[in-house]
Amino acid sequence: MTPPGEEDVRFHRGAHAIKTWVRAADFAQHRLAWLDHVATLGATPLEMVYTGLDPGAEYLLRVVYGDTKLNHRVRLEANGAFEIHPLQRGPVPARPQEFPVPRAATQGGTLTLRWYRDPAVASIKGVCHVSEIWLIRKP
Repeated sequence: MTPPGEEDVRFHRGAHAIKTWVRAADFAQHRLAWLDHVATLGATPLEMVYTGLDPGAEYLLRVVYGDTKLNHRVRLEANGAFEIHPLQRGPVPARPQEFPVPRAATQGGTLTLRWYRDPAVASIKGVCHVSEIWLIRKP
């Protein structure tokens, strides 16, 4: 995030909406909804915050990572203390993946998710593209 009073003129500290360009022959493999992503540039982690969660409930995270050549391995962490998944690349073609959220991560009623790019991959090629995300309360 950009500190107050500081401009992010290179747009490296905030999330961006990104559109995937696909060849006509590839449209049969892609859902239209998955051609749009939210992403960050450089080493800035992508962050999403959920509030008002039931502290006693169990949750499941369902995520679709964008199927692009720029999408690389990412690590997903909850509340800075719980690893949801280690460095991994989303499946090709894109499809939903599900991960349990540790109950301890939501006990305070707030869940902060952060995606970190692979530190071994520099520049734009290491960004994380998230096309869809669901936080599902288990029955």
